[in-house]
Amino acid sequence: MIHPYASRQYAELLAEEVDRVIPVPEWGLCVLRRPIEGMAVADAVGCYPVAVFGENIDIQAGLDRLRDAGLVSVVFVADPFFKIRDNKPSQYFDIYKEFKTHYFHRRTELYPAYSKHHRYELRRADAEIREIGLAEHMADWLRLYEELVSRHHIVGTAAFSVRIFQRLADLDGLVSFGAFVGGELVACHLWVRCGDHMHSHLAASSETGRRHGAAYLLYDAAFRRFDDVKTFDLGGGAGLEENSNDGLARFKRGFSNCAKSAYLCGKVLDPARYSELSGANIDHDTGYFPAYRASMVG
Repeated sequence: MIHPYASRQYAELLAEEVDRVIPVPEWGLCVLRRPIEGMAVADAVGCYPVAVFGENIDIQAGLDRLRDAGLVSVVFVADPFFKIRDNKPSQYFDIYKEFKTHYFHRRTELYPAYSKHHRYELRRADAEIREIGLAEHMADWLRLYEELVSRHHIVGTAAFSVRIFQRLADLDGLVSFGAFVGGELVACHLWVRCGDHMHSHLAASSETGRRHGAAYLLYDAAFRRFDDVKTFDLGGGAGLEENSNDGLARFKRGFSNCAKSAYLCGKVLDPARYSELSGANIDHDTGYFPAYRASMVG
């Protein structure tokens, strides 16, 4: 079974141009080709939010394919369950470090296993929750998402376009829940399912939704609706830097009963060109990767 995040369909909707998608059959997924501004070369990046690898993968063969494609480097955030057979990631990657803690809700006999605070918030929450089709509620979802982008100053590739959401609505495995107050969609949560595993993809809420505790109800509804799902990956906290005390991390932690780190993996495929592009920023062991994109970040 191919995970939706590993599919060409998903990569194409993120890339918006088919020729920017590079299938890597040795890994069981696709990556995105990124032009480097002002240069006749490109690098590769994994798909948002995590790279979900297939079974029986060959890491080195995949890196060789990307090198042969003339790419300068590749970087991705690996799914928290990503494992290398020989358990020696340093032999394949130039950078392999903890990126974010992902919080998980795993089904147990004590289900639902929420924190005391979250149980209280659920009792006082007041909104109608139902499973919805994203396409039928696209205008309202875009309104909620634009408010999210504005409130959290989201820029760059994380500020998804209208076209991406229009194509996301047709993604195999997408599941959407909406919260309504007085007939108005005040919060929405998008999930991506593969078998008995679900990823929290994106969620957004209006001020009305926040006053009515809609986000709590949306999580609870997904856990209860999909009682055949064993593991829900709730993702990590806000922003690029790890912060276990940010509001989003605390919120997700209240619904979780385990946590696991996702790792940032990076490889220099063309050392000479990488050094030429990076200049004084060459130290990819302690800084941003790839180093030459440090000045391009948001």
